[in-house]
Formats: sequence, C-alpha cells, structure tokens
Amino acid sequence: MRIGVMADVYQTHLSGVTNHIRLNKEYFEGQGHQVYVFAFGPKNPTRQDESLCIAPGLPLTHTYYWGAGYPQEFVRLLQSMDIVHVHHPFVSGRLAVKYCHDRGVPLVFTNHTRYDLYLRYYLPWMPPRLGERYLKSYLPGFCRTMDCVISPSQSIKQVLQTWGVDANIRVIPNGVNTGLYKTNTGMLNRLAYGFRKEDVVLVYVGRVSKEKNLRTLFEAFRIAAAQNERIKLLVVGDGPERAYLAQYVLTHGLCDRVTFTGQVEYERVVDLLALADVFVTASISEVMPLTLIEALAAGMPVLGVASPGISDIVQDGFNGFTTREDAQCLAEKIVVLAQDTALRMRLSFQARQSAQCYTVERTAAQLLSLYTEVIAARQAGR
Repeated sequence: MRIGVMADVYQTHLSGVTNHIRLNKEYFEGQGHQVYVFAFGPKNPTRQDESLCIAPGLPLTHTYYWGAGYPQEFVRLLQSMDIVHVHHPFVSGRLAVKYCHDRGVPLVFTNHTRYDLYLRYYLPWMPPRLGERYLKSYLPGFCRTMDCVISPSQSIKQVLQTWGVDANIRVIPNGVNTGLYKTNTGMLNRLAYGFRKEDVVLVYVGRVSKEKNLRTLFEAFRIAAAQNERIKLLVVGDGPERAYLAQYVLTHGLCDRVTFTGQVEYERVVDLLALADVFVTASISEVMPLTLIEALAAGMPVLGVASPGISDIVQDGFNGFTTREDAQCLAEKIVVLAQDTALRMRLSFQARQSAQCYTVERTAAQLLSLYTEVIAARQAGR
C-alpha cells in the first residue's frame, strides 16, 4: 500500500502529532508499506529521504511554516497514493481536498487538536462565539469531503459532533512504543538532576505554553511543596511560558525544588520519565496526549484534570487520579501520592497494564485495517 501523510509541519517541529506520524510511519514501513510525508519547511530544503516531501513554506515561527501549495513533482506523487491521511485541517486539509478529492484518492483525517481552546489561547482578542462559529462553519463541510474522520478518543468524537461534524467518525487511539519503557529504572541518574533517592519527583513533559495550563500546575506544586519537603518537579520541554514560570519559581523560593530541562531529543524522554514517580498535568486542551501514554508505559501514575482526552486515558483510582481544574484540588492529590508509597506502587503496576491498550502495534494495525476498508469502499463506489 502507498500511504500519503499530510501535515502542516514535520521535521522542523516536535509535537505529539509529528511523533504520532513518525511512529506510524516506522510501523507501516516495517509491514512492507510505502509511506510518504508531505509537509512544509524552510526554502530549498535538502531532500535526503525520498519519502519526505517538504515543500518550501513561509515561516510563521522558527518551527512552523505556512504554504499555499506543493511543487508539481509532489502533487503528482501525492495523487499516486492509494490513500492519503490528513493530520491538520486548515492548510494541509485544504490542499488534500484540492489535489486529491476530485481525483478519487481516498482521504482520511485525524482530529488531533481542541481548536476551540487553542483559539482562546492564541487569539484571545477573538470573541469565543466568533471562534466557535468559524469552527462550526468550516469543520463539518471539510469533514464531509473525507472518506472517514478519525477521533483519538470517544470524548473528542463527542466534541466534534458538538461542532456539527456529521461525517463517518471512527475512534482509533494514539499509540506509542511501550517496549522502550519496560526495563529502564533511572535511579542512577537522579543525582545528576539534583534529586535524592527519597524525593518524590513529579514530571511534566510537553510544550511549555499557555494552552497547557502550567500556571495552575505550578500553583498546585507550590501548595503541595509547602506541605512535603520531598516533593520535587521536573519540567521536560520548552516554550513561551518558560520565562514566566522561571520567574514564578524564583519569586516563591522554589529554585531548589524545580528543574527545567529545556527541549530535549525524543530519545532522552525515556530516561527522564524513569527519574520520576508521578506524571502531572493541568491541561484541559488535550485530545489523546502521547506523553500521558508514555508515562503509563513507564509505570507512572498520572495526575490530571478531568477533561476530554485526559479522562479517556486516566481511570481515576486505577492508573492515576483526575481532579477539577483547581490548584488546591491538584495539590491535595499530589500530597496524597507523595505520602503513600504503597498507593504509588499499586497505581504504577496498573499504569503499565493500562498502557498495553495503546501499543503502536495495536493502534497502527487498526489504522491499516481502516485504510483497507476505505480503499475497498471507494473502489466499490460507496
């Protein structure tokens, strides 16, 4: 099978979406399929891998690019695919419809983002009703041009339906390489990051930005840290909120309790997760975050805010806890987890068990099955 993958960015940007694409690409190729990624990047990119079709784009940030179209070489290649999988609806999605829809190339789209919440964070001047009105005017029509829409979780499927999406929606969760996390203990590396063996290390992995609600998380950490001197926080990632959070740490005298790693190579995340005891997040803008699944695979309880995407993964009291979006509530659960070693051990064991639902072998196989079904339906004229 020749599989085309369309995304706004790929090599220049590290995110859950780009990581999802990479993991599935590796699995599909291991099964003998050909996978081509179409995205945008800097002008005159060096094409060292023939399967990566990076068109020159207009830089919007140092990692994100916008493009109006692909070179004819890429268009012809895209139109020769057996199926095309779209991962962003506004730029790549529009081009997928332009290049593939009338050519009869089957199209599927995965909704990876809570676009309603991202509009609030990145376009705060826009009235919420106006942003919601735009989503409800664009996404339903776009999704009807797809042969199938994929939602990574049941709750996000319901969110799509509230936006008016009435297309065929299938739920296929994101997957990770859980095998990477089975044997790494990480205890020997703790001292290098200023953690003692007896410390209870909380870890956040992801973009350090407003939509991740890190200000609430840091307030919860401050409250909890005042009650238990063993509680420490490791922040893995970087982004525009880091300067504010670093100042917050300094202001509240937490410099010896919080460690920022900055952006790290994906391969290092395995080791960094192994340093910690509990994964924490206050984000309510998630869809199916790979970092949470990776934390579970590493045998780590997850503490998060009850919301779509989070509540689909975290079973309260089984592999972690969910709370209201409130710093005091989060802090109370942090203290409980820090003080109860037996509880953490039980949740850790069950976390590893629950991660087996999200192996990339399992989820990618579901995608391949869907591709086959969609191609057959298109060939049958349905």
